[in-house]
Amino acid sequence: MAKWIGVIALTGLGLVGVAFTGDDAKVPLDKRKQIKPKVLVINFDPSCGRAPLHEAARWNDPRKLTKEYIADVKKCSGGYVQYQVTEWKDVNNFPVLKDGFRYTAKQYMDCLQSGKGWHDPDNVDYVAIIKEFDLAKRVEEREIDEVWLWGGPYFGYWESTMAGKGAYWCNSGPVEGVECPRIFVIMGFNYERGVGEMLEDLGHRTENILAKVFGRWDNLKPMEELNAWERFTLIDKHRPGHAACGNVHYAPNSESDYQWGNQRKVLSSGDDWLHYPRLTGKKRLVNCTEWGNGDCREHHRWWFRHLPRASGRTDGKLNNWWDYVIDFNSYEESR
Repeated sequence: MAKWIGVIALTGLGLVGVAFTGDDAKVPLDKRKQIKPKVLVINFDPSCGRAPLHEAARWNDPRKLTKEYIADVKKCSGGYVQYQVTEWKDVNNFPVLKDGFRYTAKQYMDCLQSGKGWHDPDNVDYVAIIKEFDLAKRVEEREIDEVWLWGGPYFGYWESTMAGKGAYWCNSGPVEGVECPRIFVIMGFNYERGVGEMLEDLGHRTENILAKVFGRWDNLKPMEELNAWERFTLIDKHRPGHAACGNVHYAPNSESDYQWGNQRKVLSSGDDWLHYPRLTGKKRLVNCTEWGNGDCREHHRWWFRHLPRASGRTDGKLNNWWDYVIDFNSYEESR
């Protein structure tokens, strides 16, 4: 899904040394380092009565979700990606939508209670947000590396969108007309939902950026023609006996969208990708017990743990794919 309604981004990042232990030590990283993207969080959480919206609607605490998401990304990347929230802005208002409409607290709560009457179209005005918070300048001057928006259902955010000179499709079309020499992604998160959905947003960002890096994403090409990204995302449904790690919506054995709880066992080379680029072709039988028996967050954490993060390059592409997802401005193929 591209935009959530059921109520998510900018780099040249510092590197420091880090020690790895346990399973992470098995990953072929010749240069153990970290990247620490600086995050600006803009939390649209207007007062609705005596409490901010997330409390009035009995939804989740965005600060708690943010902390857990950061911890998940750090762990899944083997300590490589360590987000730093350098500024948090609580905004006591609803964001303005693209046609100029902005909810009042009463209008929004009436729609929430009745389940109808939502404004249509519900696309948020990203240009207005970028101008209001001076995002292009702050990205250009490297004050911030990533922007996260928090809000509720029907705030009109895309899961992820890209802006700046050279911006491209990132699970949505780019924000046009933003003068910034560095491209940046604005994530849109929903405090009605959980960390699993936040990881799904990052997963779709990952899919789109890596499809650009590798030039395509077509798993149905002849096996000998598949690039590394295409091979990583193979599922048994399309390539019986040749599943690897699947994608954000499809686990290796999924037969339909979001089917992360399928107990059917299939052969998968998923474990082999923990040692990329030193692949052996080894496979074993797996099913949903590997990735949480249908739990969204557990599946996404499993998938991200398998994303290659070795040093060096293979066929001209980085072996550490996290660099493309997070530090895309630093590499020609990802900007």
